[in-house]
Amino acid sequence: MNAAYMPILKSKDGEFRAYSHLKKHEKEAIAIFFDLTKPSSSEKERVNYSHQSFLDKKIEGILSCFDGTLPLFPSFNRIFLDAFYFDPATTLENGQHIMTYAFDCLQSKNIVVSPVVGYERWDELNPIIEYQDALKEIREKTSGNFCVRLGSEALDDDMTSEPEYFHERMNSIIDDLMLSPSNCIVLLDFGNVSKKNISALIQQAKSSINMIREYNFSKVFIGGCSMPDYIGEVVEANSTAILQRKEMLVWKAITEDSKFFDIGFSDYGIRNSESQDNGSGKNINGKIWYSIQNSYFVTRGHMLSEPPKGQQFKKLAESIIMSGYWSSYSSNWADQEIFKATINTIKDLKKWIGIGTNRHIYCVLQEIAEHKQKVLAKEKLPKSLHHDRQ
Repeated sequence: MNAAYMPILKSKDGEFRAYSHLKKHEKEAIAIFFDLTKPSSSEKERVNYSHQSFLDKKIEGILSCFDGTLPLFPSFNRIFLDAFYFDPATTLENGQHIMTYAFDCLQSKNIVVSPVVGYERWDELNPIIEYQDALKEIREKTSGNFCVRLGSEALDDDMTSEPEYFHERMNSIIDDLMLSPSNCIVLLDFGNVSKKNISALIQQAKSSINMIREYNFSKVFIGGCSMPDYIGEVVEANSTAILQRKEMLVWKAITEDSKFFDIGFSDYGIRNSESQDNGSGKNINGKIWYSIQNSYFVTRGHMLSEPPKGQQFKKLAESIIMSGYWSSYSSNWADQEIFKATINTIKDLKKWIGIGTNRHIYCVLQEIAEHKQKVLAKEKLPKSLHHDRQ
């Protein structure tokens, strides 16, 4: 695993668009992670709705990210796949688990799928049989390149208060799925860190990394999300604000230490880690999340149901252009689209998610590269450690 960045993206149209517009070298520099999202209430109410038809659309969206690259560029077609937002026992109408169905469909289209196993969802004391059987079935069809995802139960509770129990559960996952950690990665997913202390997060991350090192995973990623539950928490209507990306600040602080230089970075793009983002249009505000060094520059309008409704995005795009953070020299697709939006208003919310996510990945890759160069120059680390592809 050479990638230094693993964005955790929801399986939605905006994210698919964002990935599709990345350049070749940007796609090569990341490990793409898709989280299957649950249907909204309105989607469930549609005539002839079924879990299978819903998943088929998600799978089509993932496949659309790779149009024109299969099979010419096989390095592009590996993804990590999880169904974090679903009940772990969820099956299709025919009884097949959603993970095995998605895995089989994507593999049949030449997508190399690395499944994700959730620590919190794999409990020997109270096993979710459908979930465990599904991942065991998938394991038989793969070379065992899994991602083990540790969430709040592992990071906040078991690793700190019950280390022996934590190791028992980890060993259960590894043994039951017959995994070789050297062929797998591990994600320390701190979730929503918007209200957490950065110094405390740094110490917790270091302690967690030290504990997980003994398993010899091929790569360790740490990730989180600084997006608020509600935009009103950080910026008032018709104004702008700057919001720290705490997960990036934590990663930079940790990797300044040569012992942690190889740790990968992960985040949730411009989405809240805990939200399904399935709110109704009338309650949505016009807003653009524009990623900058260590932060988001946020420009917010007002309710889309209020005049001038979608037309307000023209003014929001202009505020990005005039912010001092946008550059006319940028080759980034998102930056170019934002400039176009000052001339011809883009009212499509999904496209704005795509623009924001594409800009975010572009920005993070630049940050990672610059940070690593600074650390190497300062510490004069052995070149052998500088193996992450930028």
